[in-house]
Formats: sequence, C-alpha cells, structure tokens
Amino acid sequence: MLSQSTATSTLALAGVAVTLAGGALAYYMLAPVNAKPTKWRIPQDMRVHLTKPLGGACFRRYCVKHLCDEMYDGWAAMTEFKQMAQRSTPETRRALFKRILDLYIRVDSEREVNIDGMSREQLVAAYENNQDITPEIFDEVAASIFSMLVLGKWIDYVESKWYAEYQELSLKNKIPVPSSNYVECLDNYDGIGLSIFLGGGISGCVDWQKEMKESLNQGCPRLVVVNPRRENFDTSNLDETPKQIYWEYAHLRKVTAIMFWFPNETLCPITLFELGQWCVLSREKGVHIFVGCDPDYARKEDVVVQLRYERPDIKVVFSRTDLEAQVKEWYTTCTAMVPE
Repeated sequence: MLSQSTATSTLALAGVAVTLAGGALAYYMLAPVNAKPTKWRIPQDMRVHLTKPLGGACFRRYCVKHLCDEMYDGWAAMTEFKQMAQRSTPETRRALFKRILDLYIRVDSEREVNIDGMSREQLVAAYENNQDITPEIFDEVAASIFSMLVLGKWIDYVESKWYAEYQELSLKNKIPVPSSNYVECLDNYDGIGLSIFLGGGISGCVDWQKEMKESLNQGCPRLVVVNPRRENFDTSNLDETPKQIYWEYAHLRKVTAIMFWFPNETLCPITLFELGQWCVLSREKGVHIFVGCDPDYARKEDVVVQLRYERPDIKVVFSRTDLEAQVKEWYTTCTAMVPE
C-alpha cells in the first residue's frame, strides 16, 4: 500500500482535476441532448464510454496517434488487475502485479507511464520487499492516470475524427434487431451492430454451434451470431477449403466479440492458433474474448495457464452453459448503453 502522504498528494491532484473539469461537466449536463460537441463538452462519465467495446477501441486509436497509448493501456491493465486480483490466489496476484510493474511502472520499462516518482518507488518496493499485494494497490496511480487522460486528451478527443467515427458507428448500433441475426459461412456479414464469432471445433465433433446459435438468437435478439460451420460443406472439393479459410480470416476482423470453445473430441489446432493470435489482436481492435473448454479437453491445462499469464482478464469456463452466460452478461451490459 502507498503511504499516507502519497495518498494525500494523489487525492489533492485528483481534486484539482475535478475542479478544472467541473465547468466542462456542468456545461455538458445542462446542454441539450443534440448539442454539437465543443471543446468544453465532455461526457458525464468517461468510464462509461471506455467500457463500451467500440468506445474503448476508438479512444485507444486516438491515443496511439497522439503517442499516449501507454497511458491508456496502463490504466486499462491496472483496472483489469483489480478485477482479476479479487478472485485470484496470492501467488497469481503477485505474478500479475509483477507483469504490470515490469511493463508500465519501472523506470525505463518498455511502456513506462508518467506517474510521480514516489508512487513509482513505493510500487517497486512493495514487490521487492514481498509486501502483501492487494487488489487495490494500483487504485491511486490508476486514478491519477485517469485524471491526466481526462484533462489532457478527452476534450481534444471529442473533436477528433476518432470520436466522429465512434458516433457514426454508434448510430448503426442503435438498430434494435438486425436485418438478420445469423450469418453462416460463406454468407457475408456487413459488420453492423453487436456480433459474435463462434470459434471452436468443427471437424470431428458435435455441432455445438447449432445449439449455441439458437440460444443466443433467442436470448440476445440484437446480437449477430457469425458461424464458421457450414451446413453443407463438400470436403471432396478442394476449392472449398481456401474459401473457408479466407471467410474465417475476414469475419474474425468484422465482429465485436469472439467465442472460443474447445470440445473433448479433438485438439482443435486451428482454434488454438486463432486464440493465440486474438489474445493480442483483441486489445488493439477492442474485440471481447470468451473462452471455454470441455472438462475432458486434452489441452485444457495449457489453455488455462497460458491465458493466466498472457490475458488474466479472460476467465476460462468449463461448460457451454457458463460460456453462454458470459456472453449474455456482456450483451446485457452493451445493450443497456445503446438506446432501442
């Protein structure tokens, strides 16, 4: 934990941030709903914007262009740490803490964030002195970074082309029920609205996608289900395989979320490859990832342990029912922010 003096200093900085932003926030709250954004108009809650898959992705693209993406990524990593740490063992929590420390906090680290020297030293000391790593250990630093993003970038962001793109795409997402909420390989998906790709076993395993598609279509009417399994696939026609591969490649890049399910009938080498790829790409593109393994899947432990280190924010589940529940919870959160 950080010292009382550091906490007081950080809270003072946060107080200044709130005071300076107060006028802009008051204007926003009193402005007409359809008022044109100005340099003094900021969202009531920047956090709400960043929890939206599209909002977070557009703001990060803005940060990349303005060479401050390490600040946004550092804040996001610390936010994820708190969520993960609350349900992790002390050993796992310590490993996650070290990863953020080495990547964002240490002096001359690969993606060093701009924080005060005392906070930096105390975080490093907490690890090196084997102090208890609590879920709240990054709270003060994360709050400081968030304030810097609000004051330094947010007002400019709402006037940028990235925010304009967000608004344009958000309007598309306001379609209550898509013209079709199911897309099957080799049909084309136009990329409009919330969508999920059903990644996972196809060859040599049961058609789990059919049951998942029916359940999601019923429980999530505004979610487009994108299914790579074809009802009719002539395996004797060698021309069909390249078409299948390209379709999957293209449509993985169109969806809002990707589900990976590993059944027990096969090792699913292609799905393992795609999961590894999208563990990295999903951060850049703002795509949400869901992962589930059958309890008897041969490489279950590999999937769990690799994700624990590379993407501790992803909770692996061990039944399709739990996987479906995760998707429905995410869908409910997203649609709650998008008017009918």
